[in-house]
Amino acid sequence: MTVFHGKSPSPNSPYPMFKASSVFLAAFVALLAVPFSSEAQHRSTQWTELVTNAEQGDPAAQYDLAEAYYDGRGVEKDYEQAANWYRKAAEQGEPRAQNDLGWLCQKGLGVPQDHSRAVEWYRKSAEQGHPSGQTNLGFMYHHGLGIETDFTEALKWYRLAAEQGHPGGQNNLASLYQNGLGVEQDYVEAVRWYRSAAEQGHAPAQRNLGLMYERGQGVSQDRKEALEWYRKSAEQGYPLGQVKLGEMYAQGLGVPHDPQEALKWYAKAAEQGLAEAQFELATMYQTGTGCQKDIKEARKWYQEAADQEHEDAKERLKQIESD
Repeated sequence: MTVFHGKSPSPNSPYPMFKASSVFLAAFVALLAVPFSSEAQHRSTQWTELVTNAEQGDPAAQYDLAEAYYDGRGVEKDYEQAANWYRKAAEQGEPRAQNDLGWLCQKGLGVPQDHSRAVEWYRKSAEQGHPSGQTNLGFMYHHGLGIETDFTEALKWYRLAAEQGHPGGQNNLASLYQNGLGVEQDYVEAVRWYRSAAEQGHAPAQRNLGLMYERGQGVSQDRKEALEWYRKSAEQGYPLGQVKLGEMYAQGLGVPHDPQEALKWYAKAAEQGLAEAQFELATMYQTGTGCQKDIKEARKWYQEAADQEHEDAKERLKQIESD
């Protein structure tokens, strides 16, 4: 599956969704933990300097100030102010700000949701070679958001990001190869790009690489190897990795059958709102598998899944009510 990339990432973050602060802003944030002292005055001076530089038109300062408002670092979180300062920096050609303003337009944070405007800002960022902007522009083409679906264009932008080592771009490029969208289907090439992203700690790619090993697509089937990639993904809190790890334990694939461990991982994914996991968790409570039988708890999780239009969950609820 493809993953929307979001804001400009930290190079070391396993989740490339939010950009780490600049050195200046990071230093400012670090000071927030210092007890009140002369450092407090220094902190105030740094903030004043940041705001002054931003107001004088420094795009780097404008971007840092936008980040502070977006994350609520040293100031109350305020998406409207974040959008204001991202826009000022973006209009001066700052590619990170262009990408991040596109993200706000995409999500409707601090600005009206507008996919077409998101595409415009992603394109400006992408055309400057910013890998997050390239990945996000590819995603919009891939899914037809704010622009007509075009798998060939999606492939182009994902590849540009992937070749810069961007894990989100690599994961999404792999998805196109896996599914033969915009390019001839090639499982080996899909595995290559999934692995590149997975080895950087990208949780969705780790889950996807696990799927390739489980199915024997582009690699020899190896359920133990699949299990390990699912585990890496799951331990980062990725719900699709968690549900797959739970499934391996539930079915004894690549690991001894362990319903209690399956229940644990299903629960983690279910609590994040994944309907598939909610259904599996409910089934375990209904049957007393890996836990004491608990119809009340089963009904709760079936209802959670049914509220997301999970058809099997709806049927199970009807069965419970009729018993």
